[in-house]
Amino acid sequence: MSILVQCECGSTLEAPDELSGQKARCGACGSVLTIREHRKFRDVDVVDGVRLPPRLTGKKKKRVFQEPNAVADDSARTANGRRKKKKSAAEMSAVPRRNPSLVQVWADGLAFPFRREALITTAVLAFLYGPIMLAMSFGPAMLFTGLYAIKFFIGFFTVSILVVGYFCYFLFQTLRSTSQNEHELPVATAFDFEEVRVDLWLMLAGTAVAFLPLMAVSFAFWWDGRETPGALYYPLLAFCLFLWPMGVVASSLQSSALAANPWTTLTTVLKLPFQYTATLIVAGGLIAAAIGLDWLVPRLDVPFGIVALLAGIVRGFFTWWLVFLTMTACMSLMGFLYYRNRNRIGWFRDGQPRY
Repeated sequence: MSILVQCECGSTLEAPDELSGQKARCGACGSVLTIREHRKFRDVDVVDGVRLPPRLTGKKKKRVFQEPNAVADDSARTANGRRKKKKSAAEMSAVPRRNPSLVQVWADGLAFPFRREALITTAVLAFLYGPIMLAMSFGPAMLFTGLYAIKFFIGFFTVSILVVGYFCYFLFQTLRSTSQNEHELPVATAFDFEEVRVDLWLMLAGTAVAFLPLMAVSFAFWWDGRETPGALYYPLLAFCLFLWPMGVVASSLQSSALAANPWTTLTTVLKLPFQYTATLIVAGGLIAAAIGLDWLVPRLDVPFGIVALLAGIVRGFFTWWLVFLTMTACMSLMGFLYYRNRNRIGWFRDGQPRY
């Protein structure tokens, strides 16, 4: 590498490295010049006590202030030249969540009713609605006549509505918990009359909206004075029954009975036809198994008395507990199915449910 020496006359002398430290004569003016020793400027950090800035060498220098987890500039670019989106600290530290498989959805849904909170709640509801209500309706009710019978049946109807309303509230709490992949209910014994009333309304009104096509066709034929033909009535009934579970899910999660309309439910089902149909088949098999199990349990034929009352209480408790467990399992199946396909369904674009 040659050394450049600047003369006072303005000419530049180029000398080889071997003449470093020696003297040479300028070819233009003839003055004697001293060839200074060659120094690599990029290796000089301090000259005469002054710290010099680093010289650019053609390579990209490393950033002095750089986040520990930041991606380098070279690796942050993809093949087409676009920058990769940097992840936040929460996203980098969080464990990636994978959607459960369809078999796992079924396993979680069938196991949910046998967890502690769900098991206790269904047992209490079965104890209230099963033996006590049935025993009161078929036993002491026969002893009341006139005004007392009216008062008794009004009280019985009120208590029955409260129990059914709380069970709808419990089913919707199950659906809302499982739709967020929660495997345990937060609170199963709390009773808020306002929430119970709202959930009972959502269940009844959502069911009515889901069966609106069937009711509209039946009303049209009734208004015309004709009976609805079976070739139209039964396919329409099967269609409404097929969309009804998704309508219950929509009305519960969106807190609106109008969300159970056939257009919303049909477009949602078409996004996951196989998964939805297979889940309904599993739920139908569960209902058939519960009916078969209830049929296998023997019934005690005893004369009227204390023994018959106790037998009715035990039998009613078992039957209604089996019903409540089966309905809870069906609701949890739909909740876990929604969680698996929540992005595909796309009801909540901002990722925040409305309930």
